[in-house]
Amino acid sequence: MSNNKKKILVTGGAGFVGTNLINFFLKKTKFNIISLDNYSSGTKKNHLKSNRVKYIKGHTKNIMDLIKDPKSIHSIFHFGEFARIYQSFLKMNECIESNFIGSNAVFNFCLRNNTETPGMLLEVKNVHLVRPMGPNPGAAEFPDSITARGTKHLKHLAESLQEGWQASMLYVVQRSDVNRFTVAEDIDPVYAKELVRVSKLGVQIHAWTCSISLEEIRLDAPLPIVLG
Repeated sequence: MSNNKKKILVTGGAGFVGTNLINFFLKKTKFNIISLDNYSSGTKKNHLKSNRVKYIKGHTKNIMDLIKDPKSIHSIFHFGEFARIYQSFLKMNECIESNFIGSNAVFNFCLRNNTETPGMLLEVKNVHLVRPMGPNPGAAEFPDSITARGTKHLKHLAESLQEGWQASMLYVVQRSDVNRFTVAEDIDPVYAKELVRVSKLGVQIHAWTCSISLEEIRLDAPLPIVLG
């Protein structure tokens, strides 16, 4: 790592996933962190009190202007997108501005400034299904219904490996009464088969439990992953 590249940039750093990621970096690395968020869904209540974190309010489409020292950026983790499906139809302009124009600006920022690490595409899924009387008692399972869209995303992650990207699946288990993560093969055998296939190709598979209270939800601990 270059000595002058000492910062990690997290877009959407005031949201749920971004906040937990920043907290992880504070604990596990020595990097300083920059959060870039327009607070469309993030909140200042998620700000972490640390002199290593700088919060910038702004849109990813303006990343070139907002990041004053681009050569100091080692890595970028891009979560600053409009990810809510139903709301995206109600706010189509906002969705396009964020997911296409904003993401394009982030990618161009990486290319122009030669960020040091290879890019990673990360797909995040919320997991709630547990079936005590089902085929995998004690396990958090995904999906809870047939998901052709989820299977398509797995294929895209695998394809991205051929283009030089890193690729990961993150399953966020929003409950604590589980001891492992597995795929619900009986619910969607096509998705189950595709998950096994892409994991063998090099797509990283991660699952984390959450710590849930009235005040907050935080990523807690990684779960063992059992695939067929």
